[in-house]
Amino acid sequence: MSRTTHILILVLLAATAAVGQQPDSLYRSALQSYTAGRYAEAEAGFAALCDSTTPNVVFYLAMSHLSQNDVREGIPLLSRAVALDPQNAAYRFQYARTLAQSGSPDQAAAEYEHLAADDPTFTAARYQLGLLRYEQRRYEAATTEFRAVLAQNPADYLAYYYLGSTFVAMGETDSARAVLPPCLSLNPRFTPAIVLLASLYYAEGHHEEAIRLYSRAAELRPLDPELPYKIGLAFGKLGKIDSALVYVSQAARRDTANDIYAAQAGYYHIVEEQYDSAITCYRRAVTLDPENSLYFINLALTFTRLGQQDSAIDVYARGVKACRPENIALIYLRLGTLNYYKKEYKRALSSYEQALDLDPLSTEAQYYVALAYDQLANPQAATKGYRRYLALAKDDTTALERERKRTAGDRLRLLKR
Repeated sequence: MSRTTHILILVLLAATAAVGQQPDSLYRSALQSYTAGRYAEAEAGFAALCDSTTPNVVFYLAMSHLSQNDVREGIPLLSRAVALDPQNAAYRFQYARTLAQSGSPDQAAAEYEHLAADDPTFTAARYQLGLLRYEQRRYEAATTEFRAVLAQNPADYLAYYYLGSTFVAMGETDSARAVLPPCLSLNPRFTPAIVLLASLYYAEGHHEEAIRLYSRAAELRPLDPELPYKIGLAFGKLGKIDSALVYVSQAARRDTANDIYAAQAGYYHIVEEQYDSAITCYRRAVTLDPENSLYFINLALTFTRLGQQDSAIDVYARGVKACRPENIALIYLRLGTLNYYKKEYKRALSSYEQALDLDPLSTEAQYYVALAYDQLANPQAATKGYRRYLALAKDDTTALERERKRTAGDRLRLLKR
């Protein structure tokens, strides 16, 4: 039996029953069905009243539809209930919430604004309006609403949290750090606020406090892999790589489909000179995200640390085939460097030129093109390469480029002789 047929039968049954009932009795029966969660029954009962002018009947008929996720019938009925009784704040509030939930945030905001204008102390409406403004990235407007809520109800921990989140979005981290502790004093188990506060301390370099807060969150969410990952990163910033590796590896075990966790564990294994374990981690990362050029580069780097140059070259070749074009330049650059230091200058030159074709502004690629021509005893091409490099790097004042520019200048003077 279809849902439409089922509802029609219920309406007919309710209408038949109504022959011997007064409207008040039928209304109470439908309302009892509604409060008991029998929404199809309630829908049939309210529809059987055939009353489109009594606000509460229209409202509950609308809510019976909406409780079954029927917005096509429910929203117009709810709008009619508001029109029939425009001073009823409960009807308008429910209408606004339904509009927001069903994908009409601007209409919902207009209804919340109407409620707030009628009664500035209506904190539920102002809180919902604040959420809408936050989602719309209208952060100043959002802070106005959340502050108004807290002025009326300083026990609202969610208003503190979303005010803090809004401050973070605005870049006002000091203000965010000031309002998150009151949120946690009201609800110490509210993990999103703990994590947000921890992230602020992490970003500001207070890694020990970040570890304390992330650990507190991890106790509340023991299966969440992101929390040990964050703890591991904070330990890494403190230089405690052994502890960092414990936590990041824990995250990688909890979520074996996360390439970032696997790659970060691989990095810490490299730092600890545990190259076999690093290779295992990076191989998993490459499998999970074969388009990430950095994973191929670090996997190849690990092979070079073990002296396995051929394996490293093979990894670079796989990376070139697998990665997106915009990521390939870096792989060619690293492959060229590997061949250059193996003194295979023709292969190095080929890789550097391919990197340069993909990224013509790469100063590193241009520098090594010149070096490779120099090593291949091609002074004319080397001179041209050094000059191009110096033109590309003229505004770069980093220590590395200053050193390269000195080398290029020295080689140009020697090549002129």
